[in-house]
Amino acid sequence: PGLRLCEGFLTEEEEEECLRIVDESEWVTGLARRVQHYGYTFDYAIRGINFKKPQVPIPPLLKQVGDRAFSMGLVPFPPDQLTVNEYLPGKGINSHVDTHSAFEDGILSVTLAAQTVMEMRLTASG
Repeated sequence: PGLRLCEGFLTEEEEEECLRIVDESEWVTGLARRVQHYGYTFDYAIRGINFKKPQVPIPPLLKQVGDRAFSMGLVPFPPDQLTVNEYLPGKGINSHVDTHSAFEDGILSVTLAAQTVMEMRLTASG
């Protein structure tokens, strides 16, 4: 449990290649931001995984990034689901609590092309 910051987790070349892969892929635009789903798709309407929706394979380099995080002990399982969110400059994500029942323990977040500020708070239940 907890949070670990791993600066320099990706090389500049890996970051550029990840961005190229994402930029060349199709975006879902039904939210306040653009999003891509690979592996299991999180369905915002049901706030869970839609197991009836076909899986889009995680691109090989992005899978390697998740596998590296697993091999380093950063996540307890190799990731089988990937959500790419695009946040434009000056935009962000509203305060929220993730739907924990849809996921196993361990979340990996990788920021590309910009720095980010994340504010974490304990919920009322701790």
